[in-house]
Amino acid sequence: MAVARRCGRDRRGERFCGRGGLSALGLLGILFGLSGDAKQQTPAEVMRQRMAQADRDAWAWTHDPLTGKPREVAGGAGIMTDAVGPMTGAEADRTIGAIGRPGDSPPHRVVDTPEHVVQAWRELSRGGRATADSTPDRIAVVLPDGTRVQYRRDSKSGGPVVEVQRDGVKPVKVHMPKGSDPHDLPNDAHPEGYG
Repeated sequence: MAVARRCGRDRRGERFCGRGGLSALGLLGILFGLSGDAKQQTPAEVMRQRMAQADRDAWAWTHDPLTGKPREVAGGAGIMTDAVGPMTGAEADRTIGAIGRPGDSPPHRVVDTPEHVVQAWRELSRGGRATADSTPDRIAVVLPDGTRVQYRRDSKSGGPVVEVQRDGVKPVKVHMPKGSDPHDLPNDAHPEGYG
């Protein structure tokens, strides 16, 4: 049985002949995800194509393909619940321990800016649903495990506060130093079902 020989020229213009089947260059193209004309492209062109594909993949990961709208985000936090799952009370306790610094009354935590309090809210309310008793001064969510997380624009000691309450455990707060000014929760941090 005769095997067809294939001849051609490489990139330097030198002639080569080989047996039918994949060339070494073709095999490398398959192994490294290069197909079609990608073998003939410069590395910069290939990189641009890969970056464009990464952008398309990121969009597909964060948007519904049928409607083009962003997928449901957790607590208005911009974190997809599909990717990381909803917050739980036990996870909230661990998360709070890493926020800011210890407050005067353990296990409360203190942060320096209202933006840090809002960021704590975004993290701790992930996957929660707004409660019916939420108001502009006190926005609350209930996490799937029953833990309640609320954001108050002002507290007795001053400034915004995030409070996590779960059954059988002392409530834990993230707040600003005493005498801080009130701070409204930004609209993009409002939970699903609020308003």
